[in-house]
Amino acid sequence: MVDLVPLLVVILATVVAGEQGKVTYDGYSVLELIPKSGDDINWMKSMSCRSLTDWVGVDMPAHLLCNRKQARNLKVSARKKGIQTKYVSKHFGREIKKEARSVDQMADRITRRKVNAQKNKKNKTKNKKTKVKMIRPPRMLSDIELF
Repeated sequence: MVDLVPLLVVILATVVAGEQGKVTYDGYSVLELIPKSGDDINWMKSMSCRSLTDWVGVDMPAHLLCNRKQARNLKVSARKKGIQTKYVSKHFGREIKKEARSVDQMADRITRRKVNAQKNKKNKTKNKKTKVKMIRPPRMLSDIELF
């Protein structure tokens, strides 16, 4: 089975980097279809969904990005043709946003760790500079009890 992590990372990077031309995948799904013949491949290529797979072949999984309505219709049509289908992602936009939030949270944690490490380092050097040894005053004879 094809791993979608690199694809998700590329799309996530595109979304994060392209804030001015915001691309959104809200309302989209990714379907996996496994064509059994050349006719199935041609039928898939004629769909209005975008192919996320570079090399499409017989018995090789193909991933299609469709809006949810198209995905439902495609799944029904493929089932009628005898093509195996499954959802790889039913809510693609939601998953990208969730992934972006987790990446942001990791970046925040790393930044906080670095800041805390720097603060701790400063505090250690500051403490070394300000540490003064306690000197006890000499005891006086009057303080000492005799018998």
